[in-house]
Amino acid sequence: MHNLSNRSAYRAICLALLIVLPAAVIVTAALWRHDPALGEGERRLEAGDTGGALESANTFLARHPGNGRAQSLKARALADLGRWEDADQIFSQIGVQTPEEIQAWATVLVNRQRWTDALPLLARLLELNPNDPFALRHVTTCRFQAGQAGAALESAARLAKIRGHEIEGFFLSGVIYRAQGNTHLAIENWAGIEALQPDAEGLPIAPAEFFLIYGEDLLTEGTPATALAKLRRSQSLEETVEVLLRLGEACAITGNEAEAVAAWTQAIEHDPNNQEARNGLAELALGRSDGDEALRWLAPAASSLDVSSATAYLMERAHTLLGNENDLVYWQRRTAALRKSERLEAALKRRFRRGL
Repeated sequence: MHNLSNRSAYRAICLALLIVLPAAVIVTAALWRHDPALGEGERRLEAGDTGGALESANTFLARHPGNGRAQSLKARALADLGRWEDADQIFSQIGVQTPEEIQAWATVLVNRQRWTDALPLLARLLELNPNDPFALRHVTTCRFQAGQAGAALESAARLAKIRGHEIEGFFLSGVIYRAQGNTHLAIENWAGIEALQPDAEGLPIAPAEFFLIYGEDLLTEGTPATALAKLRRSQSLEETVEVLLRLGEACAITGNEAEAVAAWTQAIEHDPNNQEARNGLAELALGRSDGDEALRWLAPAASSLDVSSATAYLMERAHTLLGNENDLVYWQRRTAALRKSERLEAALKRRFRRGL
């Protein structure tokens, strides 16, 4: 009888739970699905009306403080509005479960540059969908910023294999390779972008900047003629001091002195104190054995305390050519001192990067 009684009590409890629990679920679901403010808020968020979604969430929370789904809606709306700190605070309190919530919080953390905090969320998205472009894009950025360059290149390569996202993958790979000093592999990715998008539209950077970077890397790799075409393309889109400097360099290397002079002279018109352009023009003048013209280009540096060893050496060569003994001795000494100082500074920077 005792066992029978226990079994009867157990059945009664189970029946009660079968009745009560579904009822609770139904009530909660009804509260979520049928409340006009919250339902409308979800529809507004999906339609891109972020301000309206936030208003709906606040209205619902005024009547139901602490409701998790309403807080989630509010946090996602705040994220869409770029209110990263406010959204982060709510997500930190309520956590995230759905892919939409995970993606929103990951976006918040990336924009707050909390790279390592964003990585676990992005990993969850990739578990749900290994080919999620959003997750691959941002996990690449976070890995790179967290010092995980190898892993970043792996996810960038995966992104490049997804139809419609090839350019994104090439761009991220190129940026990482360039940061590593591997301009050869960076160029391969720039070429991939150009093949798919010849005008370089739709990149995170302007087309003019893309062709400037492309040209710079080609110069670094010792292909100035190819670089020249990219740099001219950049100049045609936007003429900046930087592109004029690189144009002058490429033209000088390829023997196109007239165009080099024109590019560096234009750079000085934009920036009268630009020493790189003045050094380039002085170098060309010295190549023609014209010491006086070289000194005219270098004149602003003669009285400056902020002179590089490269400029000082050009001054030394000009005075050697002109036979100015006193000035020659002065610039010889200054060149030697500046080179020593620059070597020491470079060594200190290397040690700092290594954390020594």
